[in-house]
Amino acid sequence: MFEKFLAPGNLGEVADQFKRDMIGIFGKDLVSIVLYGSAASAEYKRGISDINFVLILKKIDHESLKKASVRLSWWRRSWVSAPLLFTEEELEDAADVFPLEFLSIKQNHKLIHGKDPFPGLQISKADVRKQLEFELRSKLIHLRQSYLEVRRNRESLKALAASTVAALSPLAEGLLFLKEIKSPPAKKSMLESLGKAYRIDVNPLVLAYGIKYEDANPSNDELESLIKSMLISLRALAEAVDKIEVRK
Repeated sequence: MFEKFLAPGNLGEVADQFKRDMIGIFGKDLVSIVLYGSAASAEYKRGISDINFVLILKKIDHESLKKASVRLSWWRRSWVSAPLLFTEEELEDAADVFPLEFLSIKQNHKLIHGKDPFPGLQISKADVRKQLEFELRSKLIHLRQSYLEVRRNRESLKALAASTVAALSPLAEGLLFLKEIKSPPAKKSMLESLGKAYRIDVNPLVLAYGIKYEDANPSNDELESLIKSMLISLRALAEAVDKIEVRK
């Protein structure tokens, strides 16, 4: 059914092979293949960044899922994650449940096959605001809790700062969306825009970005100060979102 697969040397080859596989598995039920995440941006790093796809299908049955699962080990060799699968109806119905995730894809994606479902997808500011407050307060609570557990372990503390700022990227897009500000393509620029839009100090988040993406190596005292400042920044953002009023 499939041609022999050799790990492709570049993103274009990966996308082409993935497209052929999906057509072979889903046939006429395949409506769209959309590339999203870092692989759809200038921040993609070969051999480091995962490659993420969304599949839009006319129907999703168990037999097709079984066939697709056989190929997963091959895709992982080229850093391809298991794709997200939606029917056309499910995508529309889920926009109020996953507004931040869909907003991120809508603002940064590439069409690989078929028709593009995201430009016309309606995303409500009220839904975005509600999910943002939930996510920000959840991450604030998680950061406090995790700090109690890892404070005495330097590497774990660095990892905590890095994972927290990485999880903020889709939230930053949503926060700027509420202010009707176009998100810059680079994550670091997005954080800086966030500081201006909400008038908060985002330097702690930029420093954490350096740990995650630029191999920054702060001292123990700098790490302590960083976590303290990140807690303040997250709380300020959560309270700012709580006060935003948007029409449904």
